[in-house]
Amino acid sequence: MNPNLHQKHHANVHAMLHNHPPKLYEVTLRSGTMHLLAPDSESAAWMALELSHERNDELVNVRQADEW
Repeated sequence: MNPNLHQKHHANVHAMLHNHPPKLYEVTLRSGTMHLLAPDSESAAWMALELSHERNDELVNVRQADEW
């Protein structure tokens, strides 16, 4: 991942969290499921991808937890 793009994304996420309440997202990795807070689905997807890389795990799915 491009470090400059990564920094810009994090700055945008912080700005968006100040303007909109975060939503709960469910992240499914090969090793299990966890939840994270993000301002929108794109941010949740990037955060989930980063999490999968940090854990050396495969990202399977990301979805808004309260979506039906």
